Amino acid sequence: MHLTATSVTFFWAASAVLLAGAALFLLIPLWRHRRGVSRGMVLLPLLLLPLMCVGAYFLYDRWGYLDEVRLMQPFQRSLDNEDDPEEAAALLRELGPWLEPGRAPDNPWLWFFLGRNFLLLGEIELAARAFEESAALLPDGAEKDIVLQHQAAVAAALQDGAQDEVQDKAQDKDRSEISSQTQNGAQP
Repeated sequence: MHLTATSVTFFWAASAVLLAGAALFLLIPLWRHRRGVSRGMVLLPLLLLPLMCVGAYFLYDRWGYLDEVRLMQPFQRSLDNEDDPEEAAALLRELGPWLEPGRAPDNPWLWFFLGRNFLLLGEIELAARAFEESAALLPDGAEKDIVLQHQAAVAAALQDGAQDEVQDKAQDKDRSEISSQTQNGAQP
């Protein structure tokens, strides 16, 4: 499943409905038996509800997938960009800060798309390093095979100096293999 802004918005809306429902389960019995219940006991769930929402947001921000959601748009733009060096340079400026400690330097797809954009700019050495980092972070499987194919093509280009040919091969692989992986449920 791809995480998008729409799916995250739906998640928060559904969470709010569930929290409101949970609050009603607490408030209705308290309201029915209000003679023996203090006013603070009735207000406590109402006060805790917004606190729980804020707490859930901060916990989700800390341990959730918000970084992946934020990276989806530049990743998609990287996939769509086939021959625009200006767009590749803009994407590198956008993706670069994610390498800082505490952001997403351990995201293999961040490294993959950095390599792809470096390749588009003709920076074969930097592309090779980025694909190497990506391959090191991915577990064995079809996704790692895609990255290893890019890494091998770039290594061959470094030996042959055939930059345009490698760029074309990498873009062809991206269009066919990554789209088939995402259709089969894998997530870049």
